Amino acid sequence: MNQVTISIYIYLLSLMPLIEGRYSIIYATTTGINPLKATLIASLGTFTLSILLPTLVNVVDKIGRGFNESNNFFLRKIGETYVSYLNRLEGRRKLIERYGLLGLMLFVALPLPATGMWTGSLLGLLLGIKGRKLTYPLLLGGLSSNIIICCSLYFGKHLL
Repeated sequence: MNQVTISIYIYLLSLMPLIEGRYSIIYATTTGINPLKATLIASLGTFTLSILLPTLVNVVDKIGRGFNESNNFFLRKIGETYVSYLNRLEGRRKLIERYGLLGLMLFVALPLPATGMWTGSLLGLLLGIKGRKLTYPLLLGGLSSNIIICCSLYFGKHLL
């Protein structure tokens, strides 16, 4: 694959739930792209998500809850999984409520599975945080996560 195709692929990966920018950076470095360049490309995806998710999260929530009531077995299982995931997020809700927007930003910034921008936007929905008020913690947390991964890859490579 040429560099442009890989760059587009990295950008598209950075938009996907559970992968987002941090894991697209790791993928990019396995293809030989410099971690800094990969971070810049993934950060474009992070910026895109921080603008789109505050609006999209309501639509995703309605679809997920609607699937839960579907007559189709496959769609109902997706809906049940979604509702189960929301119930697990409720446990994290108290911690985020204590620290407010800073807590949400730190939650998104943690480069661990199920702590990214998509999950952060669902937490924001559960907490009633909407619009631009949700955009900033998503953007800052997502960029922080990308930087943590970039530094880990960069310094880890030089330490070996």
